Amino acid sequence: IEVTPDTEYEFIAVATDSEGRYSEVVSATCKTTAIAYNDIKVVLALEQNDPGNVVVSVSAEGAVDYLYWIGRTADNMWKSPNYLGGSAAKAQQYMYMNSGHERFANIKDAYPVVDGKITMTDLTPSTNYVMVVMAKDAEGLYSEAAELRFSPRAVAIGEVVLSSDPKWEAARPTIEFIPEKAHAAAGQMPG
Repeated sequence: IEVTPDTEYEFIAVATDSEGRYSEVVSATCKTTAIAYNDIKVVLALEQNDPGNVVVSVSAEGAVDYLYWIGRTADNMWKSPNYLGGSAAKAQQYMYMNSGHERFANIKDAYPVVDGKITMTDLTPSTNYVMVVMAKDAEGLYSEAAELRFSPRAVAIGEVVLSSDPKWEAARPTIEFIPEKAHAAAGQMPG
């Protein structure tokens, strides 16, 4: 179920056996843990953006660890209100409440923070991705979540040909600079 931090909940359950007989009603009251914000601020910056090597720098002064999720913005994990909910504010709650989940451990294994950088080498070009990161300090307190959206950019350089190829000769006039005197002549008024 979706829960809210620092809120009391009452759970009621009844068991039934194979013959349809019910047990006594069992209830339990619990209170969720409030998210403890600290003064750490996470800064994310896209350093390199191409399909084979997307690099994001991550920094947070005073951080000893990071909790983060990386995925497509079209993923149900990102869009669903039951999970990350499509924003850093909603992701904050889910990530804090589920910080020990293997989902985050697997992402950390796949894309570890090395020298303040997260490198992704298996992303799909021209696909929208999102990264949400929280920092944890030495006392175990998490920062607010920071969000970065990006898309691996495919670089199209066109057809590569040798300078001896007829295609090169045919293209040469389109890439040559126009002589300076031609500019001057073009700017003269007819007399």
